Amino acid sequence: MSTIHVANLSPAIHGDMLRSIFAHFGPIADIRLISGQGPASYAFVEFSTSDAAVKALAMSGSEFDGRALRVELANQKGGGGAVPPANPQALSAELFVGGLAPSITGDMLRMHFSRWGAVQEANVMTHRQTGVSKGFGFVRLQSHDQALACVGGAPHIIEGRTLNVELSNLGKNAAGMPPQAPAPRKRKHSVDTGEGDGRGLCVQQLFDAAPALEAYAQKVEADTHATCGAFGSIRSIGVPRPKVSGLAVWVEFDESRAARAAAASLASRTYDGRTLGVRVVDSGAARRGAAEAAAPSDGDTERLREKARFEADQSRLLQRRVEDLESELESVRASAKKDRDFQKQRIQALVQRVAALEGGGI
Repeated sequence: MSTIHVANLSPAIHGDMLRSIFAHFGPIADIRLISGQGPASYAFVEFSTSDAAVKALAMSGSEFDGRALRVELANQKGGGGAVPPANPQALSAELFVGGLAPSITGDMLRMHFSRWGAVQEANVMTHRQTGVSKGFGFVRLQSHDQALACVGGAPHIIEGRTLNVELSNLGKNAAGMPPQAPAPRKRKHSVDTGEGDGRGLCVQQLFDAAPALEAYAQKVEADTHATCGAFGSIRSIGVPRPKVSGLAVWVEFDESRAARAAAASLASRTYDGRTLGVRVVDSGAARRGAAEAAAPSDGDTERLREKARFEADQSRLLQRRVEDLESELESVRASAKKDRDFQKQRIQALVQRVAALEGGGI
């Protein structure tokens, strides 16, 4: 048995990265990334020797890109076909848990879900650099039936948060469940607020007025990309320009799951003191929203021009005031110098007068 099954992969991990992770255990004959839709959720690594595969099991639990890898030996099918995991029943019992509060830990997940069966694993996904929760995690029970019973036991509430609990992509693949077809896209000229294919995200209160508008827009865009990019591949981000307040930021993902995970993580977060409002939308709505945010109306353009003229006038007035104050300061300095010179001359005269009087007395 020279093949291992590697589960709980981050969407960012690719074949070359897996090769670099496992190559030091022995020569690798083949790497296969398995996915239903979007990025791979698990993989098979085939070594030249069974001894290397056994040694590679030591990587189980190691964290890469915020996820703890699950590594186990895989069974070979006769005839050189696909390589199923050694325990597909266990893999089909994995749950995706979204909407986690930042304070929720793996132990709290384990305690909550233990009522549906013995919990084999319970992990909260965290940001690699900060260790802060991403707002979602994975729980693995003993059997697929237990996982289905748990999904049917909604609502699941921890720390006052209603959680989004469903079979993970790995669980669906292992159970042989077909992927859900995306909902048909709606064709509308106005921004559609329905979920549709669920690949878009609308974030309210993320962007607001700022003195340096373009610089702030760039900051919001960079922060949005860094935060949302942790959940999956992003196609586009729309930040309102050149409007200045009260507008939504629109994000389009490659996968609906990434949008749902990002929405669960961002719910009730704050940004620059503002509480965010987040909803999942159709990808077309996200693109249209971004386009409308970027295109100012005639009224917006004229208002911005008027604001620019006003600020230019204020700048000129301030410059004149600064020049007047500098002139006054120079006058005060010159007057003070004259006064010092006068006082110095007066003191010298008094000293000479005293010396003369003392000399006459002798």
